[in-house]
Amino acid sequence: MEMGKICLWFGTGIFLFLSDISPAWGDRGEVLFYASFDQTTAAVYARGEPTAYPSGDPKLESGKRGQALLSGDGIGYVTYAIKDNLLAQEGTIEFWLCSVDWEGSDDQFHTFFDASGTGKLRIWKPADYPEARHNYIGFFVNLMGYGGPHLTAYQTHPHFKPGEWHHIIAIWHPLDFRFYIDGKLCGIAPKLGVPAGLSGRFTVGDCAVSPTPWHEGKLEKKRNARSLVDEFYIYGRALSEAEVLWAYQHANDRTPGEDIPAGVGSPVLGVLATPLGDKNMIGVQVFMNPRRLEKEFKGRVRLQPPVGSGTVAFGRGDLGQTGGIARSEPVAESVPVSLSHVGPDRGEALIPFTEPQKGEYQVLVSVDDSQGKSIGTATDSFLCPGPPVWRGNKLGVSNEPPPPWPPIKGTKRVIQCWGRQYQLGSLGLPSQIESKGENLLARPIELLITDNGKALQWKEVSRAFVGGDKVKVQIKGRARSEIGTLDWQCAGEYDGMIRYDLVLTPVADATLDQLELRFPIRKELSTLYFVSSAKRGATPSALKLPFQNMCWIGNEEVGVTVFCESDEAVDRVNRDDVFQIEQNNDSTEVIWSFVEGRKQLGPWKFTFGIQATPIKEM
Repeated sequence: MEMGKICLWFGTGIFLFLSDISPAWGDRGEVLFYASFDQTTAAVYARGEPTAYPSGDPKLESGKRGQALLSGDGIGYVTYAIKDNLLAQEGTIEFWLCSVDWEGSDDQFHTFFDASGTGKLRIWKPADYPEARHNYIGFFVNLMGYGGPHLTAYQTHPHFKPGEWHHIIAIWHPLDFRFYIDGKLCGIAPKLGVPAGLSGRFTVGDCAVSPTPWHEGKLEKKRNARSLVDEFYIYGRALSEAEVLWAYQHANDRTPGEDIPAGVGSPVLGVLATPLGDKNMIGVQVFMNPRRLEKEFKGRVRLQPPVGSGTVAFGRGDLGQTGGIARSEPVAESVPVSLSHVGPDRGEALIPFTEPQKGEYQVLVSVDDSQGKSIGTATDSFLCPGPPVWRGNKLGVSNEPPPPWPPIKGTKRVIQCWGRQYQLGSLGLPSQIESKGENLLARPIELLITDNGKALQWKEVSRAFVGGDKVKVQIKGRARSEIGTLDWQCAGEYDGMIRYDLVLTPVADATLDQLELRFPIRKELSTLYFVSSAKRGATPSALKLPFQNMCWIGNEEVGVTVFCESDEAVDRVNRDDVFQIEQNNDSTEVIWSFVEGRKQLGPWKFTFGIQATPIKEM
């Protein structure tokens, strides 16, 4: 470490102390965080803050390699900052674990790692109470916060004994979640997404988790257990099977704190095939190991029977220059396929899939280097139920709104529905919303973009009432500013739900320092709130949260709901301030913040909805 070198010149004693805990790295690679627990609980290396925050009095004792963290009942555990040390979108946690005085068959909670936010990651051995299916140690992943989708990759009935060291690895990635003990895959959960966000601090140690409400009264025995944790790593990428085995086999001779050597395993991590029914396509994502990227490579994607097949080239590109797979024209004669790059270690392709037949399809990927030599393959499969039996029928479709709603009415400036009226201003966004005779907005809703602190002004190019019926109306338009062109579309439905689709095409080298969507609600009408992470109650004077996909704000009589389905428009998924509430003199502003800090703007799009309440008579 640089600090160690500086101390060599100014104080040999200090240098010798630091050199015991600070190896001279040659290749940190994708290691974000490393704690050896030799002489200190602080991280030896961290991309973010290295400080350890103890709870209780955790100790250091003889470990797997040097010293280890002793934690548990009567001792405590440690926590560390998540920011920059742990990524929600992908990663690996690795450590050595040793029971001091408990066995794998015990019936108590043991949480060895825990990180929360909009989602959750946890490595634990949950309690084995009578209603539980089985006793296990595993990797628990919650995607969208308390009550949201979750899954566990685990090993049942772990044969842990006091004094035995076990190597633990947990991996999360869009491809799958995996859990390993001593280099062997114990559980896998494929293709279910990744946590929406992580924030605050993560916990390392052996913690007793308080029983959740549905466990109350079923866990009477008090826990008295301790564990040792050693050689704790967090990587900013998913390790491959070969890399996991290497880490297990080289625990005692690897350079502490360094990444797995770059030559281990295949360059291709895997492929994820997703049927896109609304586009009649199969979306294919190919994930490359960033430690094994070739300077130039090309790939082929093939769809195997039950029906037909087609081949497409990924294209060639110098990854060191382009930062991803270069665009290329397809080379297949029979199946036209487009290709784009989405990152330095990821490629995408689309395969037409217009006449799906029932059966299991295989997607085969082969990647070659610049000389045409194969450097890796991967496969994925999906089941197709065949042509939908409901296609073409009109069941449930009506040109009349269901009672009690009257027909919706619209022009290119106004949308009217039961009890509410939306006046459409700049970019088609509401300049005023009226509900039950109350004007809800203090000012027009605004897409705020600033460049060097100056707010951009939009000039309307076109606006047109596309048409509609008694159920739905549609308006679209275009506006320009010095940063580019924004195309917008607004669709209003009979119950007052308004959908907006915004597509911003920037000029070359466009930069900005702020991109926000702001909803200013009159202060006297915004005394209560609810957001998707289950925060609710009296509206706070200020609030900052990770991405939230829904918020209602109002009072006992009227209000406004805003919602969206994805955080794809946000510059970074691990921000803690994507969603904000600010109270001013005359308004409460609900804010989605899409950009933090000065950035060059690429193509940007965002779809969201807004609905004033109430939507019908009480």
